[in-house]
Amino acid sequence: MKVVFATVHLDDSPQAFPLAAAVLASNIPPFAHGEIIDLYLGESLETSVRNILKPGPDVVGFSVYLWNVKKILLLAEALLSLQPGLRIIAGGPEVTADYRIFQKTGLFDALFTGEGEVNLTAYLEIVQKGENPPDIFTQTTPLNLPEIHSPFLSRIINPSVYSGILWELSRGCIFNCSFCFESRGIKRVRSFPLQRVERELQLFAESGVPQVFVLDPTFNLDREKAKTVLRLIKQTAPGIHFTFEIRSEFLDRETAELFSDITCSIQIGLQSADNRVLKNVNRSFERDDFYTKILMLHEEGAVYGFDLIYGLPGDTYEGFCKSIDYALSLRPNHLDIFPLAVLKGTDLYDQAKKFNLNWREEEPYTVHSTPDFSTDDMEKARKLAEACTIFYNKGEAVPWFYLVVDLLQTKPSVFLEAFARFLQNNTASAQFGTDSFSLLETAELQIKFIEKLCTGYGKIRESKAAADIIHWMSGTSYLMQSGEKDSLSVVFNFNIEQLLENIELGVDNLEELSFFANEGPFKTKLVRTDEEVVPVIIEPQADL
Repeated sequence: MKVVFATVHLDDSPQAFPLAAAVLASNIPPFAHGEIIDLYLGESLETSVRNILKPGPDVVGFSVYLWNVKKILLLAEALLSLQPGLRIIAGGPEVTADYRIFQKTGLFDALFTGEGEVNLTAYLEIVQKGENPPDIFTQTTPLNLPEIHSPFLSRIINPSVYSGILWELSRGCIFNCSFCFESRGIKRVRSFPLQRVERELQLFAESGVPQVFVLDPTFNLDREKAKTVLRLIKQTAPGIHFTFEIRSEFLDRETAELFSDITCSIQIGLQSADNRVLKNVNRSFERDDFYTKILMLHEEGAVYGFDLIYGLPGDTYEGFCKSIDYALSLRPNHLDIFPLAVLKGTDLYDQAKKFNLNWREEEPYTVHSTPDFSTDDMEKARKLAEACTIFYNKGEAVPWFYLVVDLLQTKPSVFLEAFARFLQNNTASAQFGTDSFSLLETAELQIKFIEKLCTGYGKIRESKAAADIIHWMSGTSYLMQSGEKDSLSVVFNFNIEQLLENIELGVDNLEELSFFANEGPFKTKLVRTDEEVVPVIIEPQADL
């Protein structure tokens, strides 16, 4: 029996890795042969159908996510029109949330809710016997993870052919965030054995995997286990970049130091800086504790970023702007901002009427408005989020962003609102999306905008220095990314007063501003003597 596991990815990116398909394929009975097919949302229906049918499948299985529902329904219909006897099955978050939508189509031989490894085996065994299986398989009790075969160790998939992979360390979540699908079900975390984790790491290193996205909703929930994994990564796979999701409240100094010892980025779900708003979605926020924990990451030199959500129940546009100001004040490497989505199967979906949410009832289920966040405000927030993505994230502005904001004595949200208007009015940029700009093109946009803004404030000389900063830093980053130089590493500490002092000394060429280049825990300051401008070592500031 040949089973094709077809995954429809959003796009061809490092995160487009068919983990669910690979796990299922590595756990089917010996009489079945699993084959993994990668499809993409943007490719033609004909191409996708051809790729699915090429291996000659008896069964085709789909993993259904919110972004690929429509494409999978079209694929199922097209496949059955060509091969009416083909068995098509489906599972995944969308099927688990509401299988009845898919059942009503009559396109699927069987649907799987919850974890699918054991039930898929049961289904295939029934089909192998020539019997008719039920059309719904539901897994209500959590599986024993040590009994689940690794798709990597079983060699069902070759990680070296992908630009990035997804790595599952655990399943389940103990928290009750009402907007998250993970919050439903049994409130406990199950982890894969450390022996398996270590063997998989060795395989990743041997295969030359460039980056790994760790699937663990709260990687540092179990501090000691997290520390063990981080030490294993440092020892076994130091050349791989890892991305983790963590909660700040479980962070300690040792974990922060271990994060800084490997190549990684850390994502932290702040969502809002207003505790009153967060309580509406079953979250809490201790501002002082959050600051203290982020300061640990900052001091240890770990790379971290935050998530924010706009349109949360009880939030306003003004409150959202305050959350942006707070988040950026902590100097994250990036700030990812999303509209609230009312996902089926979540507590928020059940509470949507209580909060009077107006949302799109088909994918991607995003909120149009709330009683406190109008449709116009949601659009303003969308533009502000886009401005942050382009200017701060894509423009790699974190080292110098506050230098400019402080120079203009404004708030980050006000600055980014101005950039959003600039984008809207600039015909050369308005026609592109956030992914359309290269690093150097983004730098030119930043420079043009800052020159315009600084001119309005009467700060011409400062504008020239800011342009130098952006030119030099974006060029440096470009050289590092493109590999045009063997190595280029400079530690950056910026201080607005320091910059202005240097400008007063007549130094406005960035390459002459030696305070940008730091050695160890020290940085330098320029001082004019009778004969020349010389650098003097000074102690760095310890705060954010």
